[in-house]
Amino acid sequence: MIRWIIRAAALVLSLVCGVLALQSFAFQQEHQPFGTTTALSLRINESTLPKEEVATSLHRVVEEHGVSLLRETSKEAPEGDTAHDIFFFGARPPATAVSLDGDSIQWFSRHSHGSLLPYTALGTTPLSGRYVLSSSPETRAALDAWAREHQASIEWENPTSPIRLVYAYLIHNGAGNAALATFLTLTAALSAWLLGRERGRSLRLLGGVPRQRIHREDSLSITALLAPGFLVGSLACLFWVVSAHGSEQLPLVWSRVLLVQGAAFALALASFVLLSAVGRPSVDALAHRHIPHGFRRMGLVLHGATLVVALLVVPSTATLALHSHRLAQDHALWEAMKGTVRVSFSDSTSLLDTPEGPRNVAAALQELSDSDNLRISLTLDSSISYSREEMDGFRHVIITDEAWLHAFGISPDDLTEVSLPQAAPTFAQGWLGKDQQLSLLSRDGTDNAGLRYYLNGATPVPAMEAGVVLGGNTTQATDSLLVVTDAPLASFSVEGFLLPTLSSGNIVSAEEGALREALARHHLDPYVYSVDSIAQLSLDQARKFQEESRMYFLTVVLILAAIFLSGTQNAALWATRNARRITTRHLAGHPYLAMIGAPLRIDALRASLIVALAGALTFVLRHPDPLILLASGAAVLVLSLAASALFYRACAAQAFRRTVARHP
Repeated sequence: MIRWIIRAAALVLSLVCGVLALQSFAFQQEHQPFGTTTALSLRINESTLPKEEVATSLHRVVEEHGVSLLRETSKEAPEGDTAHDIFFFGARPPATAVSLDGDSIQWFSRHSHGSLLPYTALGTTPLSGRYVLSSSPETRAALDAWAREHQASIEWENPTSPIRLVYAYLIHNGAGNAALATFLTLTAALSAWLLGRERGRSLRLLGGVPRQRIHREDSLSITALLAPGFLVGSLACLFWVVSAHGSEQLPLVWSRVLLVQGAAFALALASFVLLSAVGRPSVDALAHRHIPHGFRRMGLVLHGATLVVALLVVPSTATLALHSHRLAQDHALWEAMKGTVRVSFSDSTSLLDTPEGPRNVAAALQELSDSDNLRISLTLDSSISYSREEMDGFRHVIITDEAWLHAFGISPDDLTEVSLPQAAPTFAQGWLGKDQQLSLLSRDGTDNAGLRYYLNGATPVPAMEAGVVLGGNTTQATDSLLVVTDAPLASFSVEGFLLPTLSSGNIVSAEEGALREALARHHLDPYVYSVDSIAQLSLDQARKFQEESRMYFLTVVLILAAIFLSGTQNAALWATRNARRITTRHLAGHPYLAMIGAPLRIDALRASLIVALAGALTFVLRHPDPLILLASGAAVLVLSLAASALFYRACAAQAFRRTVARHP
């Protein structure tokens, strides 16, 4: 049985490592395309030169140094895909680590395609943004000098060390967690295999076989068990690449896949060698009819490591399930917002510092409003801390406009208009009046902003939290207070509300073209960092959650297997050590449950301490919701102790039967 578990674990480890290798390739291809090694963020805020002239001068600087500077852009494409285009300055980049067919880029991601275009095709794409290149110190110095000359700023990204990359892939990635769990399961199975052969290893040592030969022969036996699984896993990964991505991608990824799987195979074999050394055969142990003490230490370490990994994975799995449920609830919202975009400014503070900045923002927003392309949605309680009591028991306070409500088929007739002081007296005290919240946000500095207040009751109103595109949530709000404006620019201040809300992604445009034209017409495009789809981020997150969920749930299954294997080993060791005592007490009429109380209490104390420390470590590394973390820790602890109780009971009964039958 253990031999088949080892074979299966080797196959799963090979497959998971293949997925991890492909994920790392796709990530590197997306963030460092065409074999580039350096990234920078360019911000052009104060240049008075035309955009075309600035772009041409940048091209000349890069061309003089014989390198390629690549501007990355992403936008929503039909059928939920992403158009990931690359604009190059300087020399046209060679097709390194990417499949290039003319100007068409075949990215490894199945949901992404794009084109390689010269910088002259930028069009309305802002110059400010993220760039990548393979630079030398001379190139960096030349670009820094160019930035100073053109009143621009360049922020060079620090390269990530290989150790931090490995850490991120193993700890903060579903496939990495699955790899850790599979490795633990395989290690527990290898330990169980050694435990089952312990008597035979000791007899071989007693017969004069050197320990080195015993280790070598057992290592060869394990190699024969591991190799088929890794071979099949490698071939399966490469076959999947050809079938899902095309044969042109195979030359790009095969070496990475085999390298990662080879490293995993070497680590698995090294772990067995270490386990074999810790549980080395002993003539003394054979003479005293007990198992070498190394197996006891081995079992405790494996069980502790399994609990630590479980606390790293289970809260993430629970959080993932909650996110998936929320995204499913908000699917209608994102479907209705396909094509809706938001703008990100490179430096909104510099924009406000200029005399014409607020006027230009107001003019651009007015143009969007006149063409019915402006939408506002902000749950006020996500940007300002309000308790339910301060909101008079309402779930949310939502600032929005009629255009947003109409986009979702909601009319004022579906809502109940109210007088704010009567409907929400506590909230009104901090919202209305001189120097209160509304006077700080309104255009004229008073609470007379031309707003209307509604209650939606059971009618769900889609709403966005502050900074939704940066990780905030969406919600289908019920039982909430709605603050509605007909004319956002007549109601709110540019500096106090509109520009911050625009930058956080809570003021959006229904059409990308209209937004870009308004920004260009009112001289705001030099401050623009990017124009992105609101829906695309959530659709990408939904796709990522769906892909990651498979790995996380596989990890949970593997963690359970590792807990069972390590628990079985600890129980078997205890029963073997105490076989005579178990037999004597059971013949005296003591039930098995009475015998396992003492070791079970020790295991409970040890497991509780490990779970507490692992929970603290998980909170520092992954910052899960405290309630989810506590619930996960309790579930892991209860499951571990329940499994231990069953295994101790079964192993005690087996030890009694073997002793009575005089089985060695």
